Amino acid sequence: MDRTLILLGLITLLSACKADLGDLRLVEGKNKYSGVLQINYNGTWGTVCNDTVWTWKNTDVACKQLGFLGGASTEQDKLQELQDENVVPIWMKRLNCTGNEWRLKDCSHVTGTKGCQHADDISISCIPPSVHSCVETTNNASPFVGKVEEMVNLSSANCLELCRKSGFVFASVDTSNQCACGAETEAVQKSEKVAFAECQDRMCPGEKTEACGSENRAVVYDVRPGNCGGRFTGKEGSISSPGYPKNYEAGLTCIWELELHNPDTKLSIQGISLAEGDQIKVDFPEGDDENQVIAHSEMTSFVKSTEAKKVRVTFMSSEDSSGGEGFFLLYQVDTQCKVPEVENGSLVVEPGKIYRPGHIVRMQCDSGLVYSNVTVRCDDSGMWFPVPECKEYKGGLTIEFIRTILVMVIVGLIALGILFALTTVMLICIKANDKRQSGGYSMNAVDYDKDFC
Repeated sequence: MDRTLILLGLITLLSACKADLGDLRLVEGKNKYSGVLQINYNGTWGTVCNDTVWTWKNTDVACKQLGFLGGASTEQDKLQELQDENVVPIWMKRLNCTGNEWRLKDCSHVTGTKGCQHADDISISCIPPSVHSCVETTNNASPFVGKVEEMVNLSSANCLELCRKSGFVFASVDTSNQCACGAETEAVQKSEKVAFAECQDRMCPGEKTEACGSENRAVVYDVRPGNCGGRFTGKEGSISSPGYPKNYEAGLTCIWELELHNPDTKLSIQGISLAEGDQIKVDFPEGDDENQVIAHSEMTSFVKSTEAKKVRVTFMSSEDSSGGEGFFLLYQVDTQCKVPEVENGSLVVEPGKIYRPGHIVRMQCDSGLVYSNVTVRCDDSGMWFPVPECKEYKGGLTIEFIRTILVMVIVGLIALGILFALTTVMLICIKANDKRQSGGYSMNAVDYDKDFC
């Protein structure tokens, strides 16, 4: 059994360390969900240049690809140590995402470094784990009517811990050394939510640098993901080691049950910092996926896409564990349309490409057969619509037949129009020539007709 666990851990470790084309990472950030954005190209990490107007949609696409729930803010930054473009290349510039892309490399962009330097590198911040929302407040008052306590060593981590131990569900930090806790029935559920970027102006006190809010804006945290175990249901969310981002304790066994409501789900474990002997185990009770054992060693993250509807996450720290910052796990929609086998035909697809909602591909059928539709579209359920199929032509008007007839009619009308125009010109010239010969035109008119005809 121990050998199996070690083998699975090594397999997971090797697969997680390998970066694929277009993978992203954040470096030199003040926490695990912010930093200079880098993209992998042919096995080499490089930065993204901001030589045009960078939009929030760009940040949102990048953060969701990284496994976070969305983008928080963006700023121009540069690598502090490696500022030579020959050492750390610049792979991408003029990025323009629509917000519907699943990977940053799918956004409109230009490759190359002309006009760019590391002073133009993009640095982003993603929505931290456990964030519930950014809400409006009145005169900077607490968004809750529950417990409000002044703390000497105030930080977001200490505030979350206080509210969690006091049995509350929500927490919010005030820069005036106040920690506010709220129950699940609090009015914050009905508060006016705004974009998280509006809560980035104020940073919480304490060594863990987190956003606290802005003028008449407050960040609301959900403290439940940091409990030792629990049940979570939905399409997206997060869990974390007990007390995260504070260090976890020794002798813990925490189990979380996730019930997922997605055709495909991406599980992303970020910020892994475990002491030797501690481990995270991910099980899929109703699926065919093998257990994944993640050791602390060199691993810093782990990403897996699954079709499983139920997932069990177990975190264990040994009795003599020295502790660590732990981890946070995010789960989010990762819908994919698998390329189906079409009897007597196929979809025209690119080898190795992952097709997601919104993608449209062409169909092709064997000789003598017709397709149900010339193109099919990947929808939000992970299915192709209309259903791709090839069938025998049994008479009647098919869409392709009607399209062919329409093209032929249009071409015919254009040809008739050209013929009519040529005939008209020819008749005018014949008539003009007759008048010239009879002397019925003036000299200027004769010269005009010569040029025209």
